[in-house]
Amino acid sequence: FPIFGFAIANTTLVGQSLGEKNYKKAEIYANEGLKISMIVAFVIGILMIIFSRPLACLYSNDPVVIKEAIG
Repeated sequence: FPIFGFAIANTTLVGQSLGEKNYKKAEIYANEGLKISMIVAFVIGILMIIFSRPLACLYSNDPVVIKEAIG
């Protein structure tokens, strides 16, 4: 969900830059927003892989469900 927040904020920045007819600034905002979003998504994905078992245990005590969730 943090990515949706970045998308909304970045849309606002790019839209304001386009409204100012500052196309270079809009391009910079778009590229930087993409980089930040990709880094955040990558870090969250890695954390979910590392902590998959504890996360699955939060939602179920059934060993079969936990095995399916992490596997």
